[in-house]
Amino acid sequence: MPTNRWTCAACSESNESSALLCARCECPSNANATEVEAHRALFTSTQGKKYKFLKCDCEKYEVGETRNSGGILSSVFEVETEKFSFISCSHCGHTEFYRCERSALRALYDLGF
Repeated sequence: MPTNRWTCAACSESNESSALLCARCECPSNANATEVEAHRALFTSTQGKKYKFLKCDCEKYEVGETRNSGGILSSVFEVETEKFSFISCSHCGHTEFYRCERSALRALYDLGF
């Protein structure tokens, strides 16, 4: 009997249907778009290796995303022109940021609001 598998949206790894986390990049099976993008950025930056903080040797972390204004004009008009994924150590709180590329459609959407 064939088993159902799910494919990780962050790293394209095929996983067992019962797995809650991807075996390759630890992205949750029910991750939202923000979590997928953060795991993809982390997976790409570490070339698929297990991530470990140099500061405290901890392997437990949380991932997320933040948007920030990029300068004085974008700050005045409250336009968030910079997008970053981050990884934060669950043990000591040390956080690393990774710059993400923004789509032209997202930039137009930000300008509209």
